[in-house]
Amino acid sequence: GDGLILQMPVPDRPLESEWPETMEEMRACRREAGLPGDVGFEARLTLDLERSPDDWRETVRQWQELGASHIGVRTIRLGIYGVDDHLARFALASDALAEFMT
Repeated sequence: GDGLILQMPVPDRPLESEWPETMEEMRACRREAGLPGDVGFEARLTLDLERSPDDWRETVRQWQELGASHIGVRTIRLGIYGVDDHLARFALASDALAEFMT
């Protein structure tokens, strides 16, 4: 394929998990198929407040180091109720992650 959207649980610290090896395996399979090894993919970030915005930035940095071209952010299953609360969390993330937005 020409891209990847991760549909499984993803770690907060992908460089400290099995993901570097998993991504290299995928790149090797693509090269064996005659495709470029690098492929864009979307990782996810959960905007929980148990972790600081600095932690969020580190998670994004690590995913980008692994080659992520997109980061999806999520606020579900965090005990947030109502549209305004979700939008407030997204606003916090927008400020915290501004350096990564292009």
